[in-house]
Amino acid sequence: MNKTTKIIFLDLDGTLLTSEKTISKYTLSVLEECKRKGILLVFATARSEASSKRFVKIVKPNGLISNGGSLVRFGDEIIHKCTLDKITSDALIIELLTRPELRMLTVETDTGYYISHIGNYSSDYGHAVYYDFATPLFQDTYKVTIDVATHKVVQEIANKFPNVSVTPFSGETWYRLAHIESSKKNAAQKVIDFLGLNVAQTTAFGDDYNDIEILKLCGIGVAMGHAADRVKAISDYICEINDNDGVAKWLEKYVL
Repeated sequence: MNKTTKIIFLDLDGTLLTSEKTISKYTLSVLEECKRKGILLVFATARSEASSKRFVKIVKPNGLISNGGSLVRFGDEIIHKCTLDKITSDALIIELLTRPELRMLTVETDTGYYISHIGNYSSDYGHAVYYDFATPLFQDTYKVTIDVATHKVVQEIANKFPNVSVTPFSGETWYRLAHIESSKKNAAQKVIDFLGLNVAQTTAFGDDYNDIEILKLCGIGVAMGHAADRVKAISDYICEINDNDGVAKWLEKYVL
């Protein structure tokens, strides 16, 4: 057993989850063994708490970093929140709605998950509520996600809101817009500080651009075999792909 690892930060989509959005029995058994040996598990996902609920129930992690780092919960305690204030959020949404390149808009707040278009969504997003945004939400927001035709419009909007960060999702036309200090890296640091540990005692797994900084922060950063090239380039290890239990196999080899 690698006794230096005290916390494991786990991205969900493309990392812990298979392409079918499941977790294999083998992976679950490895995660249970990690917990049995006293290693803490923390999900670190772009998903909201609500859309992560199914996997939290299955794995029972010690902590949850959701909304890409905007909300951090350890046990039953919220230890960090980083939101866009209601005025900035509404101004951002108004700007987005003026752009013909915008295909879809979603907004995550404490009161719900609001979407600009009605469609068929997976059960993890069954809580989505249609909203036409003609009336401002006037709520602090964890994140705004957009589907746009070109990257250019995203950059133009970002230039107008210096306190808003823009993160792309690899292989997609979706982008996350959130407070500039909202990141998985900063959220992970909050967990580490809360527990009185140090980064050398942490390991993180990820596959996408929003995982780069947390992989660089942690003592060990592990990229998935199918991860974006930029993610692989900064990682200490590259494990097998998510559909081949990459996380579990790496943990079994190097941690347990």
